[in-house]
Amino acid sequence: MTIPSGLLCDEIIPELNGTSWVINFGLVSLSLPSIAVEKEVDFAAFLLRRKTAQDVKSCSPWVHALLALLREQGCITLSSSQFSSPSGLLQLHARFSNWWYLRYYGHPVWKRLRADLSPRLFACWAKRTYYLSKSAGATAARSVMCTNRDRVRTVFLKSALEEYSHHQVFYALQPLLGKIDQSNIVFQNPTPGCIAFDDQMLSIAGHDDCAHVFVALFQEKTAEFSQQANEFYDFVERKLNIPMALTGWRTHISFDHEHGHTLDLEDLLKEFIDMPEQALRNSILRASATIDFLVESLNELEQTEWIGPINNFSTTLREEFLSGLGGVVVKALSHCIEQPKLLMTLGLVLETLLKRYPIEAHKCVPTRLGVVAMLGRLEHIATQPERFVAALTFILLKLDEHELLHSLNVIADSTFITSRHCDIEMLGYAMTAWDRPINCLPFGCSWQRSTVD
Repeated sequence: MTIPSGLLCDEIIPELNGTSWVINFGLVSLSLPSIAVEKEVDFAAFLLRRKTAQDVKSCSPWVHALLALLREQGCITLSSSQFSSPSGLLQLHARFSNWWYLRYYGHPVWKRLRADLSPRLFACWAKRTYYLSKSAGATAARSVMCTNRDRVRTVFLKSALEEYSHHQVFYALQPLLGKIDQSNIVFQNPTPGCIAFDDQMLSIAGHDDCAHVFVALFQEKTAEFSQQANEFYDFVERKLNIPMALTGWRTHISFDHEHGHTLDLEDLLKEFIDMPEQALRNSILRASATIDFLVESLNELEQTEWIGPINNFSTTLREEFLSGLGGVVVKALSHCIEQPKLLMTLGLVLETLLKRYPIEAHKCVPTRLGVVAMLGRLEHIATQPERFVAALTFILLKLDEHELLHSLNVIADSTFITSRHCDIEMLGYAMTAWDRPINCLPFGCSWQRSTVD
């Protein structure tokens, strides 16, 4: 049975708490006097999903104002036909952003940063912030190079020119970490979550404008939390006795406000109003994987070991990886013009692979987070064929893919593999820790298929 549009989304669960109805969405919690709700029979039925928003009759302005707020925040289901307008896509973006903000800012590490802040914990967090900032200009440039939409190219060219230096101008790790005796952390590699986030951002910027805009708009809207951020920066400076050390961080927040990045990106949503429904779903799945990596980078703040026993993998991870592998092998092959031996090697791999999976299979969107990370890393290093072959060898060895290894025709000794230690660390971690579905809200309650032809 088709659920009508206009119902409260499934993840919004109103609760009667004493004398109040409480409605939570994202980081927001609304409390309504139960006596007022009980007088509004239609609205009460809406909260219980027995009536749609459009069927609510009321003479009370607060009811209509609240319904408008819930609709604006993406808390009410929409029909497919409603995505032919910018407002519909804004509501869809709001709905997923609320979920993503809850996952990100609801992470327990934020309480730890306030309750148990140490110089090392802050240094790890600062390093993560630096690496994430460093990706902004490069990602925007990738979009400029790859998009076929003029308006997208214009917006991200502006972004690339404004963002390329921010990691150094606003978030430089030195002399900041030197002030708290944590300079050694500057030389540590980024964590797997940071690497996977960068790879995925570059991938969607190159292949999926809609996913890229969804994530970029989510990032820019974090400036709405500027008051909380500035209060936290004040706390850090007092706690670690580093007065004014985070001035650049504060300046960056005001920079985003002043340059209108959010408005630019909201306007870009108009570019996607004619997208087929399945393409839009795929874009949101890719965007959700990107946010997953962002959250994983919080999990990893103080972690230092990444490679453990790698024994069992899900069938889904294996099949999704191998079916998507053709696309990145083709890219690596295109960069072998000056390396004829690797040209032959990767050509044989591709030939063997295509006997099992059609080349079109790489266009299917992976549902396993580990697969997204593995293919993203290989895509990123495909411009360096020797590095690509080392990483691919490691993966195929772990998957026991003897036929493809034979085609690869390399001596898979430990020296060959460990020469690319940073890639191997990340890939080994992705194959085990992230062998799970992408954490994404179910699409069925985001919108409903229109019954009107």
